[in-house]
Amino acid sequence: MKELIVSTAIRKARRDIKNPLANDFIKYLAEILINSDDSYKRIEETDTNKAIRTIDIVVDRNKELVTVIDRAEGMDQSELERIFTEYGADNAGGDKFSMVRGLFGQGASDVLFSCSMSRKIAKIESIKNNQFSICKFIYRDQKKITLETPKADLPALRKKYDIPSNGTIVTFGIPNEVKLPKKNDLQQKIETFYMFRYLLSNPHRNVFLEDDGLRVLLSSQKYELRSHKNLVKNKKIVFTYEKFKVEGVLNLYENPNKSIDGTHVIIKDDRDAVYDNTLFDLERFPGAHLISGELLISNLYSILKAKLEDEEYPLQILTDSRDGFDRRTEFTKTLFSVVTPIIDKAIKTNNEKKSTSSISLEQLQKFKDALKKINDYFKERIASEIGALSPGIEPPANGIEFARGSISITENKRYVLLLFINANLVSDSQTISIFAEQNLFFSYFPETIRFSRKEANEKGLITKYITLEGRQPSENIISITAKVEKFEAEAFVRVVKEIVIYPKFGFEFIPDNYVFQTGKESTLKLFFDPGKFPVGTTVELAINSKEELLPDIRNYIITEECLIQEKTGLIQIPFVGSKSDTSYSVIASSLHSVTQAHIRVKDKTEDETGKSGFLSRLQLVFYPDEKWQSSLRENDGTLFINGAHPINKAMMGDLNALDKKKPDFKSIQLRYIFELISAESARRVAKSEFADSDLSSVSRVLDFIQTEKTILYCYLLPETE
Repeated sequence: MKELIVSTAIRKARRDIKNPLANDFIKYLAEILINSDDSYKRIEETDTNKAIRTIDIVVDRNKELVTVIDRAEGMDQSELERIFTEYGADNAGGDKFSMVRGLFGQGASDVLFSCSMSRKIAKIESIKNNQFSICKFIYRDQKKITLETPKADLPALRKKYDIPSNGTIVTFGIPNEVKLPKKNDLQQKIETFYMFRYLLSNPHRNVFLEDDGLRVLLSSQKYELRSHKNLVKNKKIVFTYEKFKVEGVLNLYENPNKSIDGTHVIIKDDRDAVYDNTLFDLERFPGAHLISGELLISNLYSILKAKLEDEEYPLQILTDSRDGFDRRTEFTKTLFSVVTPIIDKAIKTNNEKKSTSSISLEQLQKFKDALKKINDYFKERIASEIGALSPGIEPPANGIEFARGSISITENKRYVLLLFINANLVSDSQTISIFAEQNLFFSYFPETIRFSRKEANEKGLITKYITLEGRQPSENIISITAKVEKFEAEAFVRVVKEIVIYPKFGFEFIPDNYVFQTGKESTLKLFFDPGKFPVGTTVELAINSKEELLPDIRNYIITEECLIQEKTGLIQIPFVGSKSDTSYSVIASSLHSVTQAHIRVKDKTEDETGKSGFLSRLQLVFYPDEKWQSSLRENDGTLFINGAHPINKAMMGDLNALDKKKPDFKSIQLRYIFELISAESARRVAKSEFADSDLSSVSRVLDFIQTEKTILYCYLLPETE
């Protein structure tokens, strides 16, 4: 038996070095600058001297060189060898020192090997205990370093670099693919970069930038959030991830300077290590341009380190570029599920205090019809509505009640669980609270529901929606509870791997509109609830068309093979349409239940691929400072059209002049609004489709969005006629 070592291809190794830096000059600088600051932090933990310590960044634009100089610990030859001959080792000392931030052990190496790969200078010069050492980085076919301790005129070196004792000089040439910011922009780009926010605000640190001879002191103090209006103060964030209890504190502010400093919510730990700058997928919501914040998770470093070093299942929770959390990990999903509703509520509350006009478009028939078509189109692809098994449900006698008391949901699939309210018993002055046991298996939204008596039907029934998303299969059954006044409803949820679909009233074609190609064998999908239609039940099918005198009558008997799992059954019905431009009506009936589908036969059709979601509201809003044309808020299905956006104004005119109660749109305006609806829906399709993908091609996603947008727009086009 042969035992062979598997090598890594050169092109793969090169990508692994280049990709984390993303051709971004500020990221190149960050890895070196933070290392220098960490070196000072190690000194400060054992040194009572609280003097201001200096780092210099020197940019030579003619030579395209950058030099970073500190007067910290320095490194001798043995230390340089130990640190830079083991790629990815923890050399920052995070276990010994409480304030250092290095975690991956490869930041400086990536920068210097990347520069060497581009045939640029990449070296570290260091003075320690009166010894001068040089480490040069070489990358041709593989990574190499050279080490030497040459004879040097130490007094001259100390004078040249202003290093009175120990210190380090890192010099790197800027790769050709990396664009050095313009001289007028570089200072602001460094000062506003979120990973430098606390480093450049540290009163014990002076960081100077010398750019072609002009020397300035860098500072991020002017971007401090605490001077702004506090919207959420010291909100505790607590959840469990594996064996770790994660505890954090969230502060949110109204930040009128956000367009300048680019601060969303900075996620940091008690070491002032910054891990992300995100608004938790709410960046494109109305009013988000004013919200900034800070989330402090004190034990974040230890969690990330423990997962990196897990002997059985090592996991990198941060992205390869090390500037944010990997959205595919369970840690990130849980973090987002806990924090997102808090920020969403803060944005909405802050918006309510502003005087901005809006128009609800879903009340207009053309838009109402369009939203229904999109909802029908995507029902099977991303959402399953969990409603009652029978039509004509009565208002619940106990005040509130979920549509089902026990449900199963599929991992990575979104559902809408109906909540029924008896407006004859429950006052609309009260808020309904929604809460579930703390778990990693599913997320839910919203946490509170308000309603108006005016929403009730003639019997006093009001229907509200709870969005559930399966995240991790488990045998555990978790309860979700709705509570208001003295009334309470409970449902039990289990997450499974199998596909679970809840047909309306337990018996439904999904989708209920089909476009099939002439002469091609296709399939209709009739879903049923096995609890209502058990094995042995007969289903009668009638297929009718105006062109054919007699209907096609078929009988199907539900068998064990029809069951997908305990909550879902499927009858697949073959169909071939022989005549083009022919419409068919398909009626299925069983046990006094009837459901219907429609088929249109055409010569050509496009394949439906991907996943998407549903829309419930369409709001025309006016936010001149926002950069987005349209935005879809997924948690409640609201799509916003920004009437103040310059492109929207150019294409549709001044929509703010419309009658707010009875707006009248021209055909060209309708067409453009439907294009925006299609674009946002397609974007959501792509988000779901590529959620767990490690993408290497942006064009692939853009092409996917364009295809989905085209399909949707053609689907909606008749509504604009």
